[in-house]
Amino acid sequence: MGQITPIGGIYDYLTEGSMTPQDITAARQRLGLTQAGLADRIGTTQSTVSRWEAGRVPISRSAERLIEIWLAERIDDRFRGAD
Repeated sequence: MGQITPIGGIYDYLTEGSMTPQDITAARQRLGLTQAGLADRIGTTQSTVSRWEAGRVPISRSAERLIEIWLAERIDDRFRGAD
């Protein structure tokens, strides 16, 4: 199978998230999770989360979206008084 060639950065935009390493760390901490805990919820490894937070590899768009959803749910729960 051939490799996908990025066309004007579109492939990267669709597959890589835009969260910075600092954003990922802050989001994880806000969710009250360890690196291992976040990895377990996303379905990846602790070492992958560590690499995201160190800026060695970009977070995937799908993983970033899951974090965004969990953060939104947490904020919504607080407004409803569930926390």
